[in-house]
Amino acid sequence: MNTSTLLRLAVVACAPALLTACSTQSWYEGARVHAENECRRQPGSAAEECMARVNTQRYEDYERARKAQ
Repeated sequence: MNTSTLLRLAVVACAPALLTACSTQSWYEGARVHAENECRRQPGSAAEECMARVNTQRYEDYERARKAQ
């Protein structure tokens, strides 16, 4: 096999792992944004209380803590 073929094979082999990581981060951020939007729909001080409970942890920090367990 030449270098070009090996490079293509490496890209194809790594693509699923990279796509999964992006999808997981997108899902995490989407869920967090959805929760914030739901809080904003609450009336008055209920919205503030809700926002205080919403997860504000960045994905990178969440992933680091998850792997440490």
